Amino acid sequence: METRYIHTVQYYETDKMGITHHSNYIRWMEEARVDFLKKIGWDYDKLEALGVFSPVLSVECRYKAPTAFAEEVNITVAVTEFRGVKLKIRYTMTNAKGRVVCEGVSEHGFLNAEGRPPALGPRAAGALPPADAPGGGAGAAKRGRKRLLFLLPLLLVLLAGAAVLVRNPHYLYVAGEYLGLNCRRIERRQVEPEGLVSVTLEELEGEENVRFDQSLLLVSAAHPLPEDFVPDVTEYRDSGVYMNNCMQEAFAALSDAVREHGESGLYVSSDFRTRAQQEEEYAADPALAALPGSSEHEAGLALDVYVRYFAGYAFHKSRGGQFVGRNGWKYGFILRYPSFGEKETGITYEPWHIRYVGQPHASLIYNGHTTLEGYIDSLHEGVWYEAQGYRFCRQRPRDGALLLPEERAGAVVSPDNTGCYIVTIPNEGAA
Repeated sequence: METRYIHTVQYYETDKMGITHHSNYIRWMEEARVDFLKKIGWDYDKLEALGVFSPVLSVECRYKAPTAFAEEVNITVAVTEFRGVKLKIRYTMTNAKGRVVCEGVSEHGFLNAEGRPPALGPRAAGALPPADAPGGGAGAAKRGRKRLLFLLPLLLVLLAGAAVLVRNPHYLYVAGEYLGLNCRRIERRQVEPEGLVSVTLEELEGEENVRFDQSLLLVSAAHPLPEDFVPDVTEYRDSGVYMNNCMQEAFAALSDAVREHGESGLYVSSDFRTRAQQEEEYAADPALAALPGSSEHEAGLALDVYVRYFAGYAFHKSRGGQFVGRNGWKYGFILRYPSFGEKETGITYEPWHIRYVGQPHASLIYNGHTTLEGYIDSLHEGVWYEAQGYRFCRQRPRDGALLLPEERAGAVVSPDNTGCYIVTIPNEGAA
C-alpha cells in the first residue's frame, strides 16, 4: 500500500549553506505519514478516540542528495511490514527531476488504552461464550470489546489496503507481475543439430559471421567478475552515459518506445561503474551496495532507470515504468531483480534495475516467470534448444573448443561467468 505526499521546502528549513537541514526530513516523514492515514480514512484523532495509540519505535534516514528553498519534494509512503502489533513504513523522497534525495524508515507499535500492546491470543481468534455461560454476561461483553480493540489494527490494515488499491491502481500491475499474469506461453524445445564440428574459441574469434559479446554474464555475489575482467563499454550517443556495446541499439529502441507511450523519456540514474567506483560505493554504504566484483554495473550490462517524477520504487507507478516491466523483454531487457525472485537472486525487488540479455533469452526469462539465475540453471550443458527463431546451447569448452553446427552465420557467443559459453544462432531469416 502506497500514497504520495508533496512538501515544498520552506526558507526556515534551510541552513547557512543554503540547503535543507537534515532534521527536517524526519519531520516531513511524519507529515507524509499523517497524510497517509487521513487518505485512508483513519486520522490519528479517530484512532485515539477508539482507544488505539501508535507510538514511534524507531526512525532511520539515509540522505542521498541536498534540497533547497522552494523545491518540491515528492514523498512516497509505503507500508512494508505489519505484524499485528508492529507497523513498518518506508519513505522515498525525490526531487522534481526524479532523483532520490532521501530514503527513510519508521517503525510503530500499537497500544491499547492501558498502555499495553495488544496480544492476539486464542480468545481473540475464537468465538465469545454465550451470555448465560460461565464467565458470560458483563464479562463476556467486556472481553468482546477487548477482542474488537485487539483486532482493530489488523482491520485498519485491511481497510487501508482496500482504500489504497482504489487510489493506486498500479498495485494491480505489481500483483500481475508477481503472479506472472502477463506472461505468454513460449515453446522451448530440445533439438539435435546435424553436422556438429569442434571449433576452438580462437578460431571462432576469427570468423566474420560470428560475434562475441558479454550479454549473458551472470554477475552476483555467488558469481563475481574476475579481477582481470575487461568490460566492453563505450559512451551512449554522447550522453555521458556508459553502457555495454551489446545493448546500445536495444536501449535506444526501448527508450523510443517509452516516449511513444506518453513519457518525456527514459532516463538513467546509474550506469557503468569501474571496480574503483564500486569499491567507493561499497565503502560508503555496505548495507545497500554490492560487493566489488558482484555488481552488474561493473560489466555495463545494467542500468538504473526512471521517468520524470518517478524514480526508485515509484518507477512502477508510471506508465513508462509499467511499460518497461511488461514489455522490456521485447527489446532484450529483463527486470534483473523481480518481485518474485528474491529467493534466487538474493536481492529484493528493484523495478528500476534493468538488465540486457538479448533474444531469445529475454523472451524466455520474462515469459517463463523466472530469473537470470533460474534460466541459466535450466540450460543443461551440451543440450541444444530452439525457440523464437533461434537455436542456442550452453557449453563448457573442451580443450578450448565448442561443438557447433557448420552453418552458424550470425552466431553470438557470450561467456556466462560460470565457466560456460552460451552460443545463440538465428535460424535462417530470423533477426
